[in-house]
Amino acid sequence: MSVLTAESPLTLPANSSAVHNNCASNASLVRTHTVLLSTALIDICVGESKVSTVRCIVDTGSQASFITEACVQRLGLARKHINIPVFGIGDTDPVQPKGIVSCLIVPKGKQQPIVPVDALILPKLVTKMPSVPLPFTGWSHLKNLNLADPDFHTPQPVEMLLGADILSHILLGNMITGPPGSPIAMNSVLGYLLLGKITFDTSVSTPLQVCFSSFDNDNLQRFWELESFSEKRTYTPDEELCESFFQKTHTRDGTGRYVVALPFKPNAPRLGESRQIALARFRKLEYRLERNVQLKTDYHTCLQEYEDLNHMELVDSEPLQGASYYIPHHCVVKESSKTTRTRVVFDAGCRTTSGLSLNDVLLTGPKLHLDIVDVLLKFRVHAVAFTADIKQMYRNILIRETDRDFQRILWRKSPEEPIRDYRLRTVTFGVNSSPYLALRTIQQLAHDEAEYFRLASPVLLSDVFVDDVVSGEDTESKTLALQQELIDICKTAGFELRKWHSNSSAILATLQPPACHGERPENVPFSEMENDKRVKVLGLQWNPGSDTFNFKVQVTTHKCTKRSILSEIAKIYDPLGLLSPVTLYAKHLIQLLWMANVDWDDNPPIDIINSWTRFINELPLLSQVSFPRYIFSNNIDSVEIHGFADASQIAYAGCVYIRLTSKDGNIYTYLIMAKTRVAPLRAPLTIPRLELMAALLLSKLLDKIANLYRDRICPERIYAWSDATIVLAWLRSSPHEWKTFVSNRTSDILSRVPASCWHHVPSADNPADAASRGLLPTAMVQHDLWYHGPAWLRRSADNWPVETQTMSTCEEKRNLTLSSAMSTAPPVQNTEIIMRFSSLGKLVRITALIFRFYNKCKRVKNSFPGYITVPEYNFSLNRLIYLTQQSVFQDDILKVSQGRLPSNQLRRLTPFLDSDKLLRVGGRIHKSLLPFESKHQIILPKKHALTNLIIDDAHMSYLHAGPQSVQYLLLQRYWILSCRDIVRQRIHRCVRCFRARPTRDQPIMGPLPASRIRPARPFLKTAVDYAGPFFVRANKSSKWLHDRGSAIREGTVVVVCDEHLPPLQWKLARVHAVHPGSDQVTRVVTLKAGNTIFKRPVVKICPLPLE
Repeated sequence: MSVLTAESPLTLPANSSAVHNNCASNASLVRTHTVLLSTALIDICVGESKVSTVRCIVDTGSQASFITEACVQRLGLARKHINIPVFGIGDTDPVQPKGIVSCLIVPKGKQQPIVPVDALILPKLVTKMPSVPLPFTGWSHLKNLNLADPDFHTPQPVEMLLGADILSHILLGNMITGPPGSPIAMNSVLGYLLLGKITFDTSVSTPLQVCFSSFDNDNLQRFWELESFSEKRTYTPDEELCESFFQKTHTRDGTGRYVVALPFKPNAPRLGESRQIALARFRKLEYRLERNVQLKTDYHTCLQEYEDLNHMELVDSEPLQGASYYIPHHCVVKESSKTTRTRVVFDAGCRTTSGLSLNDVLLTGPKLHLDIVDVLLKFRVHAVAFTADIKQMYRNILIRETDRDFQRILWRKSPEEPIRDYRLRTVTFGVNSSPYLALRTIQQLAHDEAEYFRLASPVLLSDVFVDDVVSGEDTESKTLALQQELIDICKTAGFELRKWHSNSSAILATLQPPACHGERPENVPFSEMENDKRVKVLGLQWNPGSDTFNFKVQVTTHKCTKRSILSEIAKIYDPLGLLSPVTLYAKHLIQLLWMANVDWDDNPPIDIINSWTRFINELPLLSQVSFPRYIFSNNIDSVEIHGFADASQIAYAGCVYIRLTSKDGNIYTYLIMAKTRVAPLRAPLTIPRLELMAALLLSKLLDKIANLYRDRICPERIYAWSDATIVLAWLRSSPHEWKTFVSNRTSDILSRVPASCWHHVPSADNPADAASRGLLPTAMVQHDLWYHGPAWLRRSADNWPVETQTMSTCEEKRNLTLSSAMSTAPPVQNTEIIMRFSSLGKLVRITALIFRFYNKCKRVKNSFPGYITVPEYNFSLNRLIYLTQQSVFQDDILKVSQGRLPSNQLRRLTPFLDSDKLLRVGGRIHKSLLPFESKHQIILPKKHALTNLIIDDAHMSYLHAGPQSVQYLLLQRYWILSCRDIVRQRIHRCVRCFRARPTRDQPIMGPLPASRIRPARPFLKTAVDYAGPFFVRANKSSKWLHDRGSAIREGTVVVVCDEHLPPLQWKLARVHAVHPGSDQVTRVVTLKAGNTIFKRPVVKICPLPLE
């Protein structure tokens, strides 16, 4: 039987990020019957002329196509990353696809038709198809048919699965049936496909295949993005290049319209052939449209409009050798749209035969759209507000003529007409640079016309989100003037504003009915007509009649699974945080779901089910909630901003209110904005620290609002309230007194809101308490504290809470240590710093920087440049030698300083202490003309890290000199005890020298054979020695005195000998395993170099002399 999905088929483009219910499932459960699945042999185009044959299965129950990882690697197909889970039937674990590939398939042995396929990559698809050999008796109805898979009855591997998204490209409609128990044959461009239930004599059982599904989390991602603050970002080099390209290439034609160029990447590869792919996609689209007459009419009306408005033009179909690109297109139906229900969507991410798409070779450009929260906050300050939409903003910006061939499409009005080639003349949806080009053009319009439209130009720069204009003014007269300027400035560039909405009838009265969204009947007051009408303003519901923000939440399911809960929560759209108590309740449910560790479609614990059921039943009550849009007044005496912060064990929150005092003494308060954060689970914070995080969140809110309203609010009129006395104590003290966590956050808070603005509020009067604990919709509807803030906020300042004494905690106090220095060099007593470095130069330079910092802390008046000077270098090296001598020769130094004889190892050197307290060689040549350092060398110990570094530095400084040369060079300044032995030892450990003259390992030879050591009669065995005499020694040779083979163990790094290469080119490897013989001596090892594992005899490797 076949398991099919109830969802509609899905077309998966190359740049898609989600797949819904991908199914590939068939099975046979009857012994004497089996289900034959449709298999076919296809050719996959690899490069421009090469093809490779692949066996595939055609499944009408799959909404996506799949390909095996082995096939992708064998063909060398380019893949793209995709992040979706693939689920099996029932409770099977999800599988993560290893990417997605775009390829072209053709029938085996043919060149046409070319069908584009986007396939998800899985490690394995199905077992061999069919699962058992089938008796092929030569059914009569299959004779003389061109079968898609001539060996359909023989079990063979399947490397690809073609889903329902490809089916419409290959089926031709003809079907041939045979007698009962035989398969049917469906005609296709691949040949005849066989499928169906067949009967045969052998009793078999075929396995059940698998059904795939996936989860789309776009809504959930948008939900979390709204909870974060937008931050300013700098342009990347590509974005700067795109901006510079726009400034150099944009122009205006004779009508004032802007002409822009496509920003191609520098040195981008040429595009391959794309017309055949677009043609195949267009035929698939036609097949879909022919089954829906209304959709076909709407779609062709849209494209006819493109032609009528001269947004596309007819061109010749001759290829342009890589200088063109054909964009596939399809339709999208948006039922909620009141102007354009059916839209044409262009897929510029479709790949050509070269593996690249138009989007791959274009610069995306920087993101220019404004923060939606900032636009909405500014929208709330206008007494007279309006919204409008820039009609066809993209299509009113022309593309440079030389770039239009990269925007070709195929279209015809009916199947009876020939398919014609068109090219789009304007900025096009689906091209990744289009959003940047459109918004950058609007900004350029504002700059170009700023001198003539002083009111409208700033609005285009700060009050436009994509193609929505959201603005207003304080009076109707100013708003009318702004409205007219906006209309006029847009006309200069060929733009038109439409879909006007306003809370003032005077603004709409000046417009013609097509520009005003909906006609008003005669003699109907504006407030009555608009009272129940809600329009969307950047996703929020706005009622212009009552001038309020409203919320509309539709519950689509009451299922209680992890998937359904997240889906419903993600639909709550609240960018200003006006519903923060309710959304925090929802976010806490999400956190509980993650803690419960339930699968996507499993029922959560009963307590979560009960909480969710109550929450979802009350969610429609949010339609009763409304917030005033306009939060200012023209009759204002003073304006203040009051922010409140609070935290609980589950979350922390901040909310901000505006307090208006009118000239007649009345006081009004309105909620401006709020934000919440759930408490972290992995690193739980104490309540005081959570309260500090709430204060930090509030400071960011106040900083954002103060910057947006800076022309209306003085900084002295900003108040921050918290009920945490500990946090207030932290903020009123120096941040340096506290530990790092508190110190960093208090510094951040005080940089935004000074300590003088922070005050204490009783917990009962803190509206942020509701947002930090969460409320059900029923409680929030009646929560007046949340809507207006505490009651005393609407009274005079004499009634505000009295400041209480703050208290701190010693737990966050920083442990301070006091120290003083008496000399230029700090009295360091250990030599740990020497052990941290393997280079003498780096050790000395870092030590010099430490001394420089030390002197600066002591305020020593020495002017040091940025680099290390020679005196600094020598001073640091002498201090390191001093530390070394003090740690090794401490007793001898004490004796020498007291005039006594040192120990026997130094007595013959007659040592003395110089002015730097360094121990030097005495001797009898102090009257020599040699330099002081050569006459009286510094004494160094034999075994010490600094001694090793000094020897290594001399060895490498003189180009890996030999032991005698290095010893001579060192004696010019140092006297190292047992110098010859230690120098030879260090040079022997030099890896570079060893690689130049590698020494092979020579393990002891194996035991002699029995015939060599057992007595026998003379001439029992005779042989002719062609190789020469064999000498026998009575004793072991010197090379066996040390068992060198035993030094090789797993993990040893070795050089692999290659007789055909010089030693410096021999590759490195690591011993993966050792193989000792019967005498426990290792003569063969397994090596690993990169991903290659191989065996070598010990005599063919050279272990590196690593410490």
